Amino acid sequence: MSDAIAAGFAISYATALYAWRDCGKAQAGETALVLGAAGGVGQAAIAVAKTMGLRVIAAASIDDKRAAAMAAGADEAVDYTADNWRDTLKALTRESGLDLVYDPVGGTLAEAAMRSLSPGGRHLVVGFAAGDIPKVGLNIPLLKRCAIVGADWGGEIRANPALAAEQFGTLLGWIADGSLTPAPVTTRPMAELPQALRDQLDRKLVGKLVMVA
Repeated sequence: MSDAIAAGFAISYATALYAWRDCGKAQAGETALVLGAAGGVGQAAIAVAKTMGLRVIAAASIDDKRAAAMAAGADEAVDYTADNWRDTLKALTRESGLDLVYDPVGGTLAEAAMRSLSPGGRHLVVGFAAGDIPKVGLNIPLLKRCAIVGADWGGEIRANPALAAEQFGTLLGWIADGSLTPAPVTTRPMAELPQALRDQLDRKLVGKLVMVA
């Protein structure tokens, strides 16, 4: 890896592996939706999911971001700002529903994505980039027969430090054998830190933001 990719690698990719494998029990051939797919967290989730043999549908708001998600390895991309985006998901899954949702966004997208799960589906809660923590009625997991699973990698590592070495051994092994290709990152010089953070908050950036000297 380049220094810039290595600088942005650890948390996003370890979280993705922990969420898909340990929390979601993802199996090759399953179909997964990645929310916020053009950001650093989303692109890491796509890359790890594809290495594990999942079919990935990326959700992003604009053409450039959907293109970036496809370049990161997604099989399909949907515009979650479209009124009929759940109909698009239904068509892409041949009306069988999603097996997994990777959700680092929260906000209003969480419930819509959860309603698109198939029976036995798993909604992986990774974060709340939208700023709002969604309040989802428990009737949804009951009627959908799905599960909501928290994927707090930091909390797991604090409780089980030995897991980190195993995870990074797996991830670096995949990189070494060519199974995993980390996504490109967005670099900005340290002198532009204030503007870079504003762009990050305004969701103008694609990929992981890495500040360089």
